[in-house]
Amino acid sequence: MTGGFRADARGGARGYSDTLSRPVAGGRARVLRRKGPDRVTMVDMNHPMPPPPPSSRTTNAYFLQSAVAFGASFAGLGIGVAYLPVDPWTRAFLAMGTLFVITSSFTLAKCVRDRQEEAALRRQWGG
Repeated sequence: MTGGFRADARGGARGYSDTLSRPVAGGRARVLRRKGPDRVTMVDMNHPMPPPPPSSRTTNAYFLQSAVAFGASFAGLGIGVAYLPVDPWTRAFLAMGTLFVITSSFTLAKCVRDRQEEAALRRQWGG
């Protein structure tokens, strides 16, 4: 055991080392970890932390390709609507419809992603 350990005036634990193990029933240890100058947290080793989340599979090249494809399609559609031989009101209606479709696509994609992440967390935690 390194360092010292004592209770401070507020009744909390105060550690003088980075970690300090204390044996508990069941043979596993509880580890006191220093979180700041006066705060120590206790980690129960009977309930270890979950594994880290998987790293992203998106490469920089794929991200760049997606961004360029989005920009090119948006620019092409914008130019097509701008040079369409119709009234300005019709052109404005098509432009607003295009913007609405694009923003709602982003919202839908985020909702699908959030549900997939939530399902993965439920599977990971057994719920």
